[in-house]
Amino acid sequence: MPRRLACLVTLALGLLSRTATAQRAGSAEFGILGRYTWFDNKAPVESRGGIGVRIGGFLTPSWEVEGQVTFTSTPLDSAGNASYTPITARVLYNYTRPRHGYAWLFGLGYTWQHFGQDLDASQSAGQLLAGIRFNRGEMFSLRLEGTLDYVPDGFAGTSGSSTNFDPGLQVGVSFVTGTNPDRDRDRVKDKLDSCLGTPRGEEVDLHGCSISQRDTDGDGVHDNLDRCPTTPIGQVVDAYGCPPDADDDLVWDIGDQCPDTPHDEAADIYGCSPSQRDTDGDGVKDKFDLCPDTPAGEPVNAHGCPLPRDTDHDGVPDGVDRCPNTAPGAKVDAYGCDAAILEEARQGPLVLEGVQFAFARAMLTDSSSETLDRVAASLREYGDVTIEISGYTDTSGPRSYNILLSQQRADAVKAFLVNRGIDPGRMTARGYGPADPVASNGTASGRARNRRVQIKRTN
Repeated sequence: MPRRLACLVTLALGLLSRTATAQRAGSAEFGILGRYTWFDNKAPVESRGGIGVRIGGFLTPSWEVEGQVTFTSTPLDSAGNASYTPITARVLYNYTRPRHGYAWLFGLGYTWQHFGQDLDASQSAGQLLAGIRFNRGEMFSLRLEGTLDYVPDGFAGTSGSSTNFDPGLQVGVSFVTGTNPDRDRDRVKDKLDSCLGTPRGEEVDLHGCSISQRDTDGDGVHDNLDRCPTTPIGQVVDAYGCPPDADDDLVWDIGDQCPDTPHDEAADIYGCSPSQRDTDGDGVKDKFDLCPDTPAGEPVNAHGCPLPRDTDHDGVPDGVDRCPNTAPGAKVDAYGCDAAILEEARQGPLVLEGVQFAFARAMLTDSSSETLDRVAASLREYGDVTIEISGYTDTSGPRSYNILLSQQRADAVKAFLVNRGIDPGRMTARGYGPADPVASNGTASGRARNRRVQIKRTN
């Protein structure tokens, strides 16, 4: 292959890409190419490469007609040189593979071969072409093709066997014009034109749309037919560009609080007639609402009146609840009081979890109040129950000190309950020091469990 043809191939390979050229009806193609021809054995010239140009036009995105002319200088088998100038007209089919960035080429054409300089001869040939087009961007492509020219007459009068075929190899670069057409000729290119097919002569905006085609709210109904030109984006509309209005009260369904207004009743801006209005928004229509001024968000009954409040959500209304601050999830009696503490104490000693003291002191921490308030509430509810408050320590320190400390802590719990209104005669406070451990004193966690206050019922 000649140096010039090899250089052209190398340059063209750099143009490969996975994008498609604009093969549209009306597009034109201009290209340069290198061609190497293997002449029939009967031809008096040697096989050589040359350069050429071609021009074509797309009838459709796939079918194209093109013309090509190449020039080759080649020595004669005898003394002298000849010029070889084939002129070809062909029909080309582009089998496009847009996702892969290439197209298969198949062509059928006619070639007039002219030999000049020291050889004056001309002959006609039919041509078959097969190849591939690699695309770069919208305008450029690389073409690699094989051709086969059939020469019926050959070189009459010359010696040697003849196949009457001249194979060829072509590599070229093409430039495609018309990549951004304006098919409706409104001076807005197709790729920017939001209204393809604008009637001739109509004035258009920057998007290529005339007044008769403009759709300001994007609902699919042109402005000149749209009775609701400010429809919210994405809203389903009727043929007049308006959202549905099932009850024909002139309030769109999307904002209609009463979508079944009777046809003989006038509706307000919310789509509601007087018989449908719910002034306080509690879900009960005004004509049925016995409490028409219920505060917003207040739960109501079927008559529109507030339901009894249950502040601590224990299932007992505030008007009946003697213990209105019951802990969430606590088991309560009919009066809303936590009966679980005394019920558990009936079955045996109950450790008061959460009751804690300052280090080596009998002063209750603030966090102890929640548990002791529950004990006080239960004692108030069950006025005939008596209890013993028992204090315990771990084995750290002298036994006599621990007995004294546990007694002081039991007394502190009793004092707390007395302060909450419990009769002191119903309670006995005793300190047992390190007696009756519930865990090993050999570990820190065990000692922590042994430092405790518990209650038990005494009746």
